[in-house]
Amino acid sequence: MRKKWIRLSAITGTALLAAFLSACSAQLPADAEMPKEVEEVNISIGSDYPVYSDIASMVQASDCIVIGQYQEFLSSWNMDRLPADPTQEDPTSYSEGRLYSFAVSQVLKGSNVPDEITINKAFSVQAYYPVNGANGQTQSLSYQLPSQYYVAPEYGTPYLLFLSYSHANDIYFAMGEPGEVIFQDDGTVEVRSNLFHPSPTQPARLEAQAESDTTVYQISIGRTDIGRYAEEDFLSGMTQKDLLAEIETCVAE
Repeated sequence: MRKKWIRLSAITGTALLAAFLSACSAQLPADAEMPKEVEEVNISIGSDYPVYSDIASMVQASDCIVIGQYQEFLSSWNMDRLPADPTQEDPTSYSEGRLYSFAVSQVLKGSNVPDEITINKAFSVQAYYPVNGANGQTQSLSYQLPSQYYVAPEYGTPYLLFLSYSHANDIYFAMGEPGEVIFQDDGTVEVRSNLFHPSPTQPARLEAQAESDTTVYQISIGRTDIGRYAEEDFLSGMTQKDLLAEIETCVAE
């Protein structure tokens, strides 16, 4: 790993190199690759994902609002689609979405919402880390950047979801943040959002990895929006009755 230095004495550089190559030749098979150098990288990220500060704006932005429960994980898929035909994935790019089945028990807004829908949660997005190539030109290394918005669903727990709908792929997804709340046993609600109400187990830093022919880049994402709006959580603690009444009022306007 870079930035780790070892001081040696009483041996020349030529002798040291010869001894190193001899040791490697003795220990590695003829077709084995030399281990890659490891370099630690720190980056920060930002996003223009919609963030809302009141229920009325959330209701207006939602194609549908439903109550129900997550049932099971269905599959992963490529969220990067061809602009000319969103039903087809982009063969040059891959951002992972995770699809879950959701059983709908009540529709608060929306029409023609089936009893079971498919919810997409963004899990990671394709990103690029620039490095200097051997010829002096910049090389972009592709890697999967974990989504700061991904929160795994809790099966068997009642949820209220504020959703957008993709007609091209017949899937639903959060219309912004916060897009999910759960119903608590005490009659209150709690936001499920890394931005507004991160779980105690949610790491403060996200980790990723990119590789070149010679180097492994261990990427640590320190500056994110995780917990950024914790003091602005306007939903957690509301009673279910009050939240449903306010949504009903907004839908009727």
